[in-house]
Amino acid sequence: MNPNYSPAQQKIYSDYSSKTDEQLLEILKSENKYLGSVIDIVSDILNDRSALPEDRKENYNKEKENNENSLDSLLGESYREEARNNMVYGGIIGAIGITVTLVTYFAAYNGGIYVIAWGAIITGVYKFFKGLSDYAG
Repeated sequence: MNPNYSPAQQKIYSDYSSKTDEQLLEILKSENKYLGSVIDIVSDILNDRSALPEDRKENYNKEKENNENSLDSLLGESYREEARNNMVYGGIIGAIGITVTLVTYFAAYNGGIYVIAWGAIITGVYKFFKGLSDYAG
């Protein structure tokens, strides 16, 4: 497996690497039914197994150079966008939880019941740090 694969590419690689060479070659024959990233990774798997047909090897090397940068940037960009969204939504959810907790606490200051919105706080913190971790790589 290529160490530069994004998490999405790693998932595709692990899903398709369990298939036989014949199944992978069938996928290459019907490439219009699959995403380009799947075809590229299937070609990588077959190339690693030295089972890539000769007529595909020439195109494989040329396409690999051209597609690698654009595919990585496209998948990396959407992955980073999802990570940013997790950080934003996690921060909002956590802030709402803290706000509810503080408002009800101060309303019940002279005696009464207040709410600790621990579910929203924990969910927000988890989502924020998961997004931060994913964004960092």
